[in-house]
Amino acid sequence: FDTYVIYKAPFSSGNGWYDVNKTRSGGNIDIDKNLCFAATASNMLHWWLDQNSENVDNYIAKNGDIIRANRRLSELKNSFESQEESKIFELYKVLYGYNERGFYSDLLMDLFINGYRPRLSGATNIENDNLIPDNNGGFFYDVFKGEKLTDRTDGGDYEYLSEKLKEVLGDGGLVGLSHKALSRNHIVTLWGAEYDLNGNLKAVYVSDSDDQDESDVGMKRYEVRNVGGKAKLSTNISDKSAGAAVGYLHILYLGSNRWNNYFK
Repeated sequence: FDTYVIYKAPFSSGNGWYDVNKTRSGGNIDIDKNLCFAATASNMLHWWLDQNSENVDNYIAKNGDIIRANRRLSELKNSFESQEESKIFELYKVLYGYNERGFYSDLLMDLFINGYRPRLSGATNIENDNLIPDNNGGFFYDVFKGEKLTDRTDGGDYEYLSEKLKEVLGDGGLVGLSHKALSRNHIVTLWGAEYDLNGNLKAVYVSDSDDQDESDVGMKRYEVRNVGGKAKLSTNISDKSAGAAVGYLHILYLGSNRWNNYFK
């Protein structure tokens, strides 16, 4: 039998990281059983609103409250109450609930910020200066217009992942980390990365929407292994080649330059 060691910490609010969870067993689990992509987008947007808190307040002061999808920005801004209660995730449950397959976190963030209508194919949005924001999003269309704050890139190569995370986290970005366990794609929110003395990626710290039935867990540490050049996430300490292959990185940036220009 293989031995697994999982490092985990309980969730505590007010520390700048978020852990939106799916419905617990006994509840209506069908609505969000495939919504890990929406929970990750919700975490990332809560973080983004938090980091941009002053800008968002000034934006509302300048324009009045922004209402899209019958929701007020002022109410969504600080709407993470607990792992079970997020008004952003509630919005995504209305838009994507009972989904039989997964989707892409970056597209949900583009919808919320710019108003890009997600393409059913899942293809990334091409920046469009003539964007007309979708009614279900575009809360910050006035600031960013068609300029995306997201990026999607394949993180499967270990060396690339190791360098890319340094770059993104160093630039103040946040990452949704997708990976394939068995035949199933899953995505979690990455809050930190650990490197060895040679600068090689050793581990990541993530919050996972799918640990809702575990007691008192918010953040987990997964080792990142270089298996034949490919990056794998694992807690297996017996089989060093085991693990979930890393897939796409869904990246969100703060948009600081655009904010500064907007308020000039």
